[in-house]
Amino acid sequence: MGLRHMFRCYAPRLRGVIHVGGHHGQEAATYLRLGAANQLWIEPQPANFQAMSAALPKRPGIRAVHAACGEREGTAMMRLFAHNRGASDSLLPLTEDFLAANPAYRQAEQAPVRVAPLDTLVRESGAAPDDFDAIVADVQGYELHVLRGAPGLLAGPINCIIAEVWRTCAYAGGCTVGEIDDYLRPFGFRRVHTLWQTDAWGDAAYVKPASGTALTRLYRLLRSPRGEKQLAPGANSARPVSDPA
Repeated sequence: MGLRHMFRCYAPRLRGVIHVGGHHGQEAATYLRLGAANQLWIEPQPANFQAMSAALPKRPGIRAVHAACGEREGTAMMRLFAHNRGASDSLLPLTEDFLAANPAYRQAEQAPVRVAPLDTLVRESGAAPDDFDAIVADVQGYELHVLRGAPGLLAGPINCIIAEVWRTCAYAGGCTVGEIDDYLRPFGFRRVHTLWQTDAWGDAAYVKPASGTALTRLYRLLRSPRGEKQLAPGANSARPVSDPA
């Protein structure tokens, strides 16, 4: 199940999307087709941000922010890896075990980037929090830090999150899917779909079952014995097991 189908299942009346880890903005047209006139794209890697800004549709509700999302305001070094067109770049270093098995991912250089809480970046963008009801987070093991910087959004208008999740993170200090589950639970989110792309990583959808009658019915259906759809480890892998992007 791709991103488009996840949203059609779990947020069929999409109002707006915050996409953290925008890369080159590839999903913008998909979000528009799903009804999300409001889009906030956040990308810290300098070259990726330039490519993303040029590619995004020129519409009033679509904004781009050059920053990384974290728990507090500051500056960090973005690690740029000599592989995968910037899709694997991260604030976290790759583990020694991963690098030993995948020497093509050697670190090429670093770039200083601003880090700020997601709640702050939404306000600074000029958008209203209520413009958005969904978050997409694809930040190479840094997803938990992103979510910890968004308590206002999570307690407020957001009712669907699609995040990259890890069983065993390829990035040192990266979060696991269980840690994301635990953090989101007090905000009312439940993980209702997990698509494991490889043995190590995949994509997960989280919803607030009480956010609306349609989502409530869907949540109850998905929590039935046959509800949560998960690929067996390695089954129908979309990318090599070693690819951390």
